[in-house]
Amino acid sequence: MSRRGSRGLVFALTFLSAGLLAGASEAAEPASPQAQSLFEEGRTLMEKGDLDRACPMLVDSQRIDPGGGTLLNVALCHEKQGKLATAWAEYNEALSVAIRDDRKDRQDFARAQIALLRPRLPELLVVLSPGEIAGLAVEVDGSPLAPAALGVPFPVDPGAHGIVARAPGRIAASLASLPASEGHTVKVYLPALSLLPSPVSSPGPVDAPPPRRSRLSTVTYVSAAVALAGYGTAAITGLLALAADSSAKDRCNAVRDYCVDPSGRDDASRARTMAWISTVALGAGVVATAVALLWPRVPARDAVRAVILPAVFAGGGGIFARTSF
Repeated sequence: MSRRGSRGLVFALTFLSAGLLAGASEAAEPASPQAQSLFEEGRTLMEKGDLDRACPMLVDSQRIDPGGGTLLNVALCHEKQGKLATAWAEYNEALSVAIRDDRKDRQDFARAQIALLRPRLPELLVVLSPGEIAGLAVEVDGSPLAPAALGVPFPVDPGAHGIVARAPGRIAASLASLPASEGHTVKVYLPALSLLPSPVSSPGPVDAPPPRRSRLSTVTYVSAAVALAGYGTAAITGLLALAADSSAKDRCNAVRDYCVDPSGRDDASRARTMAWISTVALGAGVVATAVALLWPRVPARDAVRAVILPAVFAGGGGIFARTSF
């Protein structure tokens, strides 16, 4: 086709699109008041060239109340914005809606725009490295890429695009393509995905040592036992001393402290001995009680083993203690 013929076709299509899209704004769609308001404002802004505000309004109008005429306006706005692949896909969708609605005018317009855009479309070709990777998933600009599209050029909007490849047990690869320009194909070679490093086996949980519970030491227990034995011995010997003293008083002269009866003298001697033993036993009980009460508590693991034995000798008494750690 000559340049003059091409210009004529573009002019004719522009004229056709102006009439067609204007007619779409007057049609019954969109029926929602909110969608209609967005559609009209979006059309006005698109005619003024304010595409950054116009396109979102038209998209929202289509989302609220889908219609073939609105979709054609959305595609035209994106085409003017330079989003060629997006517009091309929307024109194709609008063509399907026009065929369904038996709108010959919209079918002709959509087919003409599709034919004009197709040679201008930038394409992206994602090439895999040799070797299959189980579970490989590729995303382009955050959207999943169909497995069948790997190794096949597909239309994209102009500009650079982000590609991410993932697979189970592999380190994900992320890269950006070179800027895609009209009518050209950009190849992106995905690197081989490296295996994830083997997890380092971490040591199992370390059991915390059991709490060091303090308890009464052996010294305390033995001292308590000695105290009880001392008090018991003191009580018994004290009673025996009282009994012997009473017997001695019955047989002896209490005033002169003189005893003619030999058995009375024995009773007096036994009373003194028992009184002495009772006193010593009572003192041993007091000392053992003090030890039992004042001896510090010790951890169960570090218990002090001790043996405390009362010792009574012919001339006195005492406590003998032996400890070991």
